[in-house]
Amino acid sequence: MSKRKILSAQANDGNPNEIIVELDNGATILLDLGPKTGVPLFAEIPGLCLPCTDGERVYWVNGASLHLDEIMEMLTEQTDPEIKLKNGGK
Repeated sequence: MSKRKILSAQANDGNPNEIIVELDNGATILLDLGPKTGVPLFAEIPGLCLPCTDGERVYWVNGASLHLDEIMEMLTEQTDPEIKLKNGGK
């Protein structure tokens, strides 16, 4: 099984504590960063520039980052993960 890659990451305009992550299989993840706001680097995210990706993680200019495995773990811990993971029309 090949490892998934992150194609893009962006802030959710409607909620500064959410990011939208697009994977190479067409899936789009809406991830709530609320559980991470107790971590100082993540508490700064709403005031930072847009997130970036190197294909394996989402990161911000202040050094905060989330690897894809951590993103998937957070997604499964959130309520109704099947709603938040949408197949991008494929």
